[in-house]
Amino acid sequence: MEPATRPNLTRRGLTFIEVVCAVALLAIVAATVFGAFNSVMSAQQRQQHRLNAMEVANRLILQYLDDRETMPREGLPVTYAGMFYRWDMKEVPVHLEPARPDVAEERSAAVPLSVDRMQAIAVRVWLGEDSGGSHEYTAEVPAVALTRLMDPIAQRNPDTMNFLITNPAKRDELLRNMSRIGRNTGAGSRVPRGAVPSSPGGSK
Repeated sequence: MEPATRPNLTRRGLTFIEVVCAVALLAIVAATVFGAFNSVMSAQQRQQHRLNAMEVANRLILQYLDDRETMPREGLPVTYAGMFYRWDMKEVPVHLEPARPDVAEERSAAVPLSVDRMQAIAVRVWLGEDSGGSHEYTAEVPAVALTRLMDPIAQRNPDTMNFLITNPAKRDELLRNMSRIGRNTGAGSRVPRGAVPSSPGGSK
């Protein structure tokens, strides 16, 4: 009687080439995952810088509307959320084109102020060079542009008007602006740019 054959328990191990290929494949997968993670984090950080810049631009415009003489100097960066942001501002006269010129002319005769007194306040804010951005405005750095229409003789809230009325110098300036902006004066009087407080809102 023939003895029973034993099962073959030997196994074939991984060759050196197979180990190298497996390690290389894992390295490629890891590099892809980390690259995607870094890209997401970079995009999130850039978006946060843009949100901060938008908040700075909004505060600059509100401060300009309240009292432009207390604004920070335009050549210096402002600090927000621990980062430095640079900015610039310009005033653009606005000319309104009526949809019905005949009706607009008839109504303007009864109004002592020109409809063309409006101005657009345009502010650009970008990440400064001290925080990884640049000294000048470029498309490569996180930046925003914000424009707001402004009536030179109207104030945005009662507190601002109360401040202007109780401050003799500001009251006289408001009266001068109102006297200069009459009917048929084109885009109205340009508001002179003065030295433009500490950063709007400071750091958070």
